[in-house]
Amino acid sequence: MNATHPSSGVYAYYADFAATLVAYAQAFQTTFGTTLYALNPQNEPNNPGFTNLPERSHYGPYQYENFVTDYLKPAFVAAGLTTKILGAEEAAWSWNYVTPVSGEPSIGVCGSGSTNMPLDVFAAHHYHGGTPTAPPFTCVPIWETEVFLNDAGSCVAGDDNCISPCEFATCQNNGQAAYTLAQQINDFTQLAGASAYQYFLLTDQSTPNKPDALGYEDSSGNTTTPIYAYALGQYSRWVRPGWKRIASDGSALPARVKVSAYMDPTATQLAIVFVNPTPNWVTLTLSLKGISAPAGLTNWYTFADNGFGVKGLTEGSSQAVGSTVWLYPYSVQTLAN
Repeated sequence: MNATHPSSGVYAYYADFAATLVAYAQAFQTTFGTTLYALNPQNEPNNPGFTNLPERSHYGPYQYENFVTDYLKPAFVAAGLTTKILGAEEAAWSWNYVTPVSGEPSIGVCGSGSTNMPLDVFAAHHYHGGTPTAPPFTCVPIWETEVFLNDAGSCVAGDDNCISPCEFATCQNNGQAAYTLAQQINDFTQLAGASAYQYFLLTDQSTPNKPDALGYEDSSGNTTTPIYAYALGQYSRWVRPGWKRIASDGSALPARVKVSAYMDPTATQLAIVFVNPTPNWVTLTLSLKGISAPAGLTNWYTFADNGFGVKGLTEGSSQAVGSTVWLYPYSVQTLAN
């Protein structure tokens, strides 16, 4: 289906493609016994490497809007599917395809309180680095859905959200790889308002030496876990589904040192994640405002290349609120109860 050429008459196939995606979501539920959570009709519609393939759908922003709004969403509703529609997952953190779907700015669907948004999740990838910024709408959840360390994009000097491309052998014990990913998560939650960060992939045994999140398994069945997997774990282990990001003030911290804080729905569990990409020790005093202080917060840390060797996820001492906290050089540290 080549949607960029309406003169070819392929709009007649929009309904067929929507029906195919409905059947896929239904088959998924039947086969695996669980609901497919979310679906995007076209990965990276602005990536010529994908869209120039003959077996791919070719969308411009208008065609994407037309298909999702007038065909796919109504087909999902008619079939009684609760599977969310996410989009448009452009290759970089941009919203050229999503903005017209959201109705912004012409009809302002985001601000109207509509419960029938064409898209349930606004999602984009984060290749080529750069500090993520919030999209011009906040009516539905915002997700970062793909990034990995062997990104062929160029890095700008001093950009903490980008690391030069590296294969697994050079990334696995690379402290910069660890705190770069941690800083990305921090900035996506703090600056862009994202509620999901997804690394590509967890593991891909078919591609040796690719920097997957959990490492790789060689032909002999040996597995290696990289240091950056533990940095990702500083968030995924404690910041669980349903948790909320709460305000955190890191204005007194040295430049480039970052902090974000999260709390569970019952307001009894707290996780505070610090990222220190500098070669210096950092000391700080932890204080809480407007929430009850836990009896103690355990310090968990991950670091590499800082003179202390490589530490995956190591449990440290318990810290009381109001006490002095030490951040290791080149580290990612979490205080959690």
